[in-house]
Amino acid sequence: MHLCFDPILSSLGEFTPERWQTAQLQFYSQVEVAAKASLLVIVDDNLNYLSMVKKYQKLAANCNCVFLHIVLQVDLPTALSRNQTRLCLVPRPIIEKMHAQMESQRFLPTSQVLTSRPLEQLVDAARTLVRDCRSKEPETGSEQPVPSTAASTPLHRADLHLRSLISRLLTPLPSSIRVSAGPSLALIKSQVMCALRAEVLLDTEEAEREAEGRLWEQVARLRLC
Repeated sequence: MHLCFDPILSSLGEFTPERWQTAQLQFYSQVEVAAKASLLVIVDDNLNYLSMVKKYQKLAANCNCVFLHIVLQVDLPTALSRNQTRLCLVPRPIIEKMHAQMESQRFLPTSQVLTSRPLEQLVDAARTLVRDCRSKEPETGSEQPVPSTAASTPLHRADLHLRSLISRLLTPLPSSIRVSAGPSLALIKSQVMCALRAEVLLDTEEAEREAEGRLWEQVARLRLC
């Protein structure tokens, strides 16, 4: 899922610091829901404070997601020019302040900084970074001994299975529908998992089948498919 901060800010009217704060809270809530329901979430914001980067890093850890921070650096004239295309213009002094913050930003040691270049090259570079990052995820079905932790329990595998199903369900939908459907599907997943935790399911395949059946039963009521 691709979630962008700008449409939320624009929907609140003329730019003010207070509305920016409100938009940030709303945006974080959307990202939180998506992270719990999807396999890959693109958080599209400048995150001009290191504390903001760490906040999303913590969210990813809580959702058992791999976190990758990619910074696209642009010069000030480009930033000012792109600001003119926004529905909700950000005052020039704030753009200049944000740009100065980004120039002097102390990113995470794992942050990946991409400098200005043709769009196709930026996309290819970002895809390579994502592939490399996701290749470091633990592979399922490997012959290595499975650790005795919550990550290997039937319920956890069922939870991952539901995330995969929801991601495949949301991906082909228009973005306007994904924004409203995402929270509903995340709530359904939480309800299904809460019900399963109250039952004794010792077999992974049994838990996955039961979880999937209950998920589709609820999804049918949303008339998404």
